[in-house]
Amino acid sequence: MNRKRIALKVYYDGRYFDGFQRQPHSYTVEGKLLEVFQKLGIINGIKESRWQYASRTDKGVSALGQVIAFDIPNNIYSAIRKRGLMWINIRLLPRIALWAYSEVPKDFNPRRDALSREYIYIYPYQGEDLELIRSACNLLSGKHDYSFIAKAHGCSTVRDVLITVSKEGDYLIFKVKGHSFYRYLIRKILGAILCIGRGELNLEKLQYHMQTRKALDIKPVESKGLILWKVNYENVSFSTDLRCLRYLFKILQSELLSYAYAYGIKRAFLEYFSSLL
Repeated sequence: MNRKRIALKVYYDGRYFDGFQRQPHSYTVEGKLLEVFQKLGIINGIKESRWQYASRTDKGVSALGQVIAFDIPNNIYSAIRKRGLMWINIRLLPRIALWAYSEVPKDFNPRRDALSREYIYIYPYQGEDLELIRSACNLLSGKHDYSFIAKAHGCSTVRDVLITVSKEGDYLIFKVKGHSFYRYLIRKILGAILCIGRGELNLEKLQYHMQTRKALDIKPVESKGLILWKVNYENVSFSTDLRCLRYLFKILQSELLSYAYAYGIKRAFLEYFSSLL
C-alpha cells in the first residue's frame, strides 16, 4: 500500500495531562493521540507508522505548536486534505486539538530536523524589578554551559539560548528560543531570572556561578505557565485548518477561567488563533 508521511501541529492544555510522552497508568497527550488514531484506523501501531514527536513536555506544560509525524495510507491523507482535521478532533477536544498539517519527506524526523524551538512563559506580575529581569535575561542568553543551573543525564549541557521578556497588562511574557533544551533547563533559567527580579539573587552571584560552573540552587518555575509555542523547520509548509481553529477559538472563549495562569495561557492562545482566522 502506498503511504505518505504527514506532520501535524498539536495544541494541548497541559494542566490536564501528566506530560506529553506516554507512560504506563498515566493520562498523557501522546497516549490520548495514539488511542484516538488507532481507533479511527489512521495508524496501526507506533513502529508501523514510524511515530515521532518534536518535544517531550513535562506535566503541566501546554503547547500551541507541538509537532508529531507518522506514516499513513494515501487514502487517509486524502481524507485529511478533503475533510480537514475536525473528524479527528471531535475525539480529542477540548483539551487537545490538531490544527495544521503538512506532507513531509519520508525521512522527516520532527525532533532531529527542528531548526529551533520557541517557548513562552506567562507569569502574573507581582512588582518584580523589570530592569533587573531584563539584565538577567541578557546575561543568561547566548551559548553557555548551563550545568551550573540544571544537570543533564546523557547529553551535553551546552546550549545556545535567547531569552526576552515583555510586560503585557498584568503579566510578564518570557520568550525562550533555542535549538534544543533538556529537562528542567528552561524552568530553572526562568526561576533564576525571577529570583533576580525579586531581589533574592544578585547579578554578580549569578555571573560567578556561570563562570565557575558551581551549582546554583534554584527552584524551577511552575510548569503550568510554560507553553511550547513553535517548532521551526526548513522547507516544511503547514496548511492551517481554519474550521478547527474557529471551533477551538469558541471553546477557549467560553471556558470558565479559574486562576491567573489559566487566563494568561488562554489569552495567548486566543490572540494567536485570532491572527490566523
